[in-house]
Amino acid sequence: MPSDNKSTKLLHVQNGAIRKLLYTHVTDEDLKNRYRAVIGRETKKDIKEALQRVEKAKLIEIINKSPEITEEHIELCFEENRYSNRPNFRLFHLQSLDPQTTSASFIQAHKEDKAIKKLNQRLRDVPYSNDNVTSLFAVDQTLIDSQTLEIAFKYNEI
Repeated sequence: MPSDNKSTKLLHVQNGAIRKLLYTHVTDEDLKNRYRAVIGRETKKDIKEALQRVEKAKLIEIINKSPEITEEHIELCFEENRYSNRPNFRLFHLQSLDPQTTSASFIQAHKEDKAIKKLNQRLRDVPYSNDNVTSLFAVDQTLIDSQTLEIAFKYNEI
């Protein structure tokens, strides 16, 4: 298992993205040497072909032995690949508790993170319709236009 904190985020990306990180920043000769150090044997095949069969934990060990790969490279890899090819997200449409309140008037009254605070106060008392979701709370808001406020949520799911 990886021992270096800089690479723990790589546990959440696909092996192909980790290999691409290695191919992009490490020379073939250095890859062969690090492969031998981590796997414990030489490879008679092309190093890129040999890395195709290496498990994630060993790929991350090779990353840890590669000073050419910085924390910034790992962070970028994580951000680009953490959801793999099947992103999963939910879209909630919230109904106003006050029918007299329009989107524009709510947005005007709750700019600059005030909507998040108000929403989180209300979410504490709302029963979840899906028993798998817990700890729902708003974390960020973005004003799209005068009628649209995008709010990012964080939640736990069983």
